[in-house]
Amino acid sequence: MGESNSKPQVDNDFLRNFERDYKEIGEELDNRLGNVKVFQNGQGDCVATKNAFAQNKDDIENFLSTSLAKALNINCKYLMKLHSYKIHTDDSMCGSVNGITTYH
Repeated sequence: MGESNSKPQVDNDFLRNFERDYKEIGEELDNRLGNVKVFQNGQGDCVATKNAFAQNKDDIENFLSTSLAKALNINCKYLMKLHSYKIHTDDSMCGSVNGITTYH
């Protein structure tokens, strides 16, 4: 019913808690994600954030409707959990760059 092509929903509760409870502890080179920033809360839970960029906004939309939509629905203790994402546009003199930050 169109759900496979619809844009996945942002988990605003997770993002609100993340901004309030997590502090950056450094950067890592993860075998699965590449360069990530690592954040930790008071209980010792860690979240890695990954930034990806594309010149074409359609590339971001395609990523949202395919890979990201599937990853948000996976809940397996043996796989890294994707909690949420945030889309942003960075404007510069040469044009704009579309980005997405994912929270693992």
